[in-house]
Amino acid sequence: MRAGSAGSRWSAARRAGGYAAALAMSLYLVVKVVAVGLALARPWGRRLPARP
Repeated sequence: MRAGSAGSRWSAARRAGGYAAALAMSLYLVVKVVAVGLALARPWGRRLPARP
């Protein structure tokens, strides 16, 4: 096995891990936005106190 092939494999693995992390964060943010939207859509949602 050549040293270059192991390095390229690690590079591909790191790239895939980065994409997976970005996807997970995107899904998290979408869920947060939907949750805030649902909270504000309720009649009591507009009366929630703001954080200081």
